[in-house]
Amino acid sequence: MVTNCMYPESVLRKKRNAIAYHKVWESVAQGTIQIAKEDGKTNLADILTKPLPGPRMKEVLYHILY
Repeated sequence: MVTNCMYPESVLRKKRNAIAYHKVWESVAQGTIQIAKEDGKTNLADILTKPLPGPRMKEVLYHILY
């Protein structure tokens, strides 16, 4: 998705992806949001997307809850 948001000529086959893409592209053009890659060590969304080992899970939960 990051690559698709950076190049307006990219092709998206699904309608829902095209709608989301255009919304993100408009927001980037307005300067409302900035697209960037988040490093795995600082990405708090990892807890929702993949299994984490115990110590890493506790660290992420600490940052989210406190």
